[in-house]
Amino acid sequence: MKRMRCALSCLSLMLVLSLAGGCSKAYYATMEKVGYDKREILADRVENARESQQDAKEQFADALERYKSVVDFDGGELQEKYDILKGEYDDSEAMAQNA
Repeated sequence: MKRMRCALSCLSLMLVLSLAGGCSKAYYATMEKVGYDKREILADRVENARESQQDAKEQFADALERYKSVVDFDGGELQEKYDILKGEYDDSEAMAQNA
C-alpha cells in the first residue's frame, strides 16, 4: 500500500511538472501571435530583475547606515578598508557606465 502511494505521488509530480513546461510554451506561443517575441519578454524580465536587485542594494545600504547611526557603530580599520574598496568600486562602475 505504501509503495502504491509513493508511485502515485511520483506519477502526479511528473504530470504536474510536464504540464508546467507546456504552459510556458503555450504562453510564449500566444505572446508571439500577439506580437511579442520571446527574447523581448525575457529581456524585460531581466531588466525588471536588474532594477529589483538595484532597489534591494540601495535598501540594504540605507538599512546599514541606519543601523550604524542607532548602534553608534565605529567600524575601525575594517570600516576604513571597506570605504576604500567601495570608493574604488564606485569609480570603476562610473567608468563602465561612461564607456
